[in-house]
Amino acid sequence: MRMHRNCRGGAPSPPKFLIRDHSVHGLEFIGIHSIGPIESSFHCGRTRWSAPTILIALFLLVPPAQAATYYVSTAGAYANSGIQASPWLTIQKAANTAVAGDTVIVKSGTYQERVTFPTGHSGTAGNVVTFKAEPLLTVNMQGFNTTNENYLHIEGFNIAGSPSWWLGGGIWVASNNVDIVGNYFHDLVGPGVLASWVQPWTQNIFVANNKIYHSGAGIWVEGSNWVVENNEVERLYNQTDSPDSDYARFFGSSIIFRGNFFHGSFLSELGASHTDGFQTFDNNGEYAKDILIEGNTVCDMHEGMMLGEDKADSATNITVRNNIFCHSWSWGIAAVNIVNLMVENNVFAGMYNHGVGFESSTGKVFNNIFYNAGSNYWADAASTISSGNNLMNKTSYPYFSVASDIINKDPIFSDVSSSDATLDPAYQGPADVPKNVFHLAAGSPAIDAGATLTDFNTDKENTIRPQGLTWDIGAYEYTGTVPGPAANIYISQAAAGSTDGASCVSARDVSFFNTATNCGSGAGQIGPGTTVPL
Repeated sequence: MRMHRNCRGGAPSPPKFLIRDHSVHGLEFIGIHSIGPIESSFHCGRTRWSAPTILIALFLLVPPAQAATYYVSTAGAYANSGIQASPWLTIQKAANTAVAGDTVIVKSGTYQERVTFPTGHSGTAGNVVTFKAEPLLTVNMQGFNTTNENYLHIEGFNIAGSPSWWLGGGIWVASNNVDIVGNYFHDLVGPGVLASWVQPWTQNIFVANNKIYHSGAGIWVEGSNWVVENNEVERLYNQTDSPDSDYARFFGSSIIFRGNFFHGSFLSELGASHTDGFQTFDNNGEYAKDILIEGNTVCDMHEGMMLGEDKADSATNITVRNNIFCHSWSWGIAAVNIVNLMVENNVFAGMYNHGVGFESSTGKVFNNIFYNAGSNYWADAASTISSGNNLMNKTSYPYFSVASDIINKDPIFSDVSSSDATLDPAYQGPADVPKNVFHLAAGSPAIDAGATLTDFNTDKENTIRPQGLTWDIGAYEYTGTVPGPAANIYISQAAAGSTDGASCVSARDVSFFNTATNCGSGAGQIGPGTTVPL
């Protein structure tokens, strides 16, 4: 760089810079750039020019930093550069290096480490830091603690062997804007995914398509704007030093659990645990507001949902719809001090004590099937609920019902038999049912028997409601053919071709005729042996 200066008579010339730059994307830039007044040693007479302007001009010529891709391999070395041909040995080395926009590819193998993140290395909106196993589910390691690392994506790891319960489990979520996708958690003392309870709580967390197997708990949420969908938690296993082995817990606001499959637990492996499909409480000042539980299948538990609050305003606006709750050793849903609990279009099958019970709570119960579900549903004197269009196949317990409920009718499922012993709450093993089960069969009294609701319009499999004349009861719409009302068909004993309407009689219940007739103008001939569809 050469600087030119003119101090001869007249107004001074601004300094000029000849710039030759080969570093910007391989291109060469040459130019003479004049820049404004400076305040530096570069001056003539009394006129000064501002040095920051020079710096701004030079800064504009510096290319933006480009995102890097780093590699980790069991054949790598800590002193390597981290490029594909020179990978690092540890995932932690990559975590200590990666910054916003960078991707870390971890190659197959076993890494005896639990990864943490230093300060100052977070991603940003649109420039997340990504950790990804390659190929997916071929990297064995001990999990992540996301403290300090916002805008983070973790995908495709086998996570096991985490040493402790608190701050343990598979992934400890203590930052914001984190995606946890497609990982396999197994044989953990604690949950697969566990959020920090320290305020401020986490925000904007996405947990999807993970499997958690034979671990102390499933997915525990604390924060706002969490989406937990299409995960599977199977065969919880309670260890002596751990609290209750729940499939899921939630605390916070604007939380969605959608399309998850919780199942496969043996009562004999749960020890002293009271295992719930979903649990929330306010013992330590927690709250749960604006929660959506939708399209999940939850089986093999003490209670499908344990919603127990000490204060009446701690849990509000909880919607439970299009779910399957099956094989409970106690209740389907226990609600205590819940405000506006909406229980709509669910199936409760094989409940030992109760389907849904309200204590000092408010809410609605519509379009649910209670199948071998104890007392089905009820509310105590301190609760206020509205209900209707529920189907109950048994009412041996004292039960609650309204005029539009269907009582003592078999719902007639196409894929579950009433004799299925695994749905007996007394059975201590898992129900062993698939995720999408309890579809309606042709002839089910639940078809076209539901109330039309306005807050949603799809079923568990995203089929539009209604498929028939009106909504079906239960988690699924029946998609087969439903016979319509019989048409008025008329026959006559008059001669063929007669158009004498007075001689015609209703044949709604008649299938066979022995005399050809043409009853009414334009009607077709009905001959001997003809069957008339009704």
